[in-house]
Amino acid sequence: FQIMAMNGGSIDFQGSAKTRWVPWGSSVSNWQVGDRLAVAPLAVGDFQEKFTTWTGSWGSISPSTATLPNGQQVKAEVVNLEADVVINDVSRIMMHEGAAPSTFRNIAVRDAGIKGELGFYPIHFHLNGESVRGSVVDSVVVENGQNHAFVPHGSAGISLTNNAAVSTISPPYWWDPDVDNGVDDFSVDIDYINNIALGVDHIDDQGKFRLHGFNLTAAEGSRALGNVAVAVRPGGLGGGFWWGGGSKNSREPWVFENNVAHNNKDFGVAFWTNGHHDHFVNGFFAYRNGKSAIDQGAYLNNVRYANVVAIQNGTKYGGAMNLHSNSKGNQSFTDIVTDGGLYIDNHGLGEVAPTKHIRVTYTEVVYMGENSNPSTQEFYDCGLTPSDFQFDKIHADSVIRIYENGTLKYEYKNGSW
Repeated sequence: FQIMAMNGGSIDFQGSAKTRWVPWGSSVSNWQVGDRLAVAPLAVGDFQEKFTTWTGSWGSISPSTATLPNGQQVKAEVVNLEADVVINDVSRIMMHEGAAPSTFRNIAVRDAGIKGELGFYPIHFHLNGESVRGSVVDSVVVENGQNHAFVPHGSAGISLTNNAAVSTISPPYWWDPDVDNGVDDFSVDIDYINNIALGVDHIDDQGKFRLHGFNLTAAEGSRALGNVAVAVRPGGLGGGFWWGGGSKNSREPWVFENNVAHNNKDFGVAFWTNGHHDHFVNGFFAYRNGKSAIDQGAYLNNVRYANVVAIQNGTKYGGAMNLHSNSKGNQSFTDIVTDGGLYIDNHGLGEVAPTKHIRVTYTEVVYMGENSNPSTQEFYDCGLTPSDFQFDKIHADSVIRIYENGTLKYEYKNGSW
């Protein structure tokens, strides 16, 4: 069974207003005693969502809060799974080619989608282009989605705000980024604002690599603001937020601000694309992820991170960042507070410019793997000395420069300081 709009048709499903999700202890509207709730994990090494009911008091809900080693308090996100408009067990709700703008507000979609079937997603905008501009998806919860959750694919002008994807199979905020089939599949003017991905799994061996909460590939004029990715459980490389694909998939950069990734099995954010645009990551908060806060690749990039907090992430690949890419000219990391290290494996292609680290509190810098291409890393006011560097393997032509207060203090070149 499916619900579909096409040829100028539209869908309008609206329930009674209800606060969809909040941090623990926040004020809420229209929550009823007995409402089912999903709660995000907080403990180190916990990557599993929890379920309980609303009693009218926050005191009965656990986990509630935690204090990080830097003294910062964090609160578990809590999702209300109830609505008075509920759609159960559909293969998909689809706005097909040529649909008109549609509206989804304050509804619940449960047990929807078909595992592993292309195109069968709970809420799916499919290759509509401009015809669906003005569509709104707000305060919707997709629970136990069997195949993604919210898919604005090849469609323009869709606002996704205050939504929750809970216990989803496959990346919930996603679209097929393939642009090799003669069709412009990329999406335009998509807003992801204040949404949460809570609990993401893969199907057996399908999709266990590069599993993620939010797909930030192949878009133009799009924004990701104030979203949370938590309890994403890949079987390999993956993260809360994911940029993927080659240079042909790299459209205009997303505006990416004040997003949070915590208690994901692997990385907080994984950047694996090659493009000529400058990408900006501002105000990112990553804590208690199983691996590093940032997995930065793939070869040459212009990515600028600023105002990042990366605390108590795993150490297998470096608690702060795993750096694979050389700079095309503007790759930099500025004002990052972390209790973790920087791990460099020189995966990058031939370098174009130095990668800059400015006011970052790395605990150590480790060169892990040798490659046919060197890199140049410059550190400005990071408080580092040569004793903070470890060379498991480093290319003979790699260069390191350490500056303090505008003065070059140390330089590693030709294999020595």
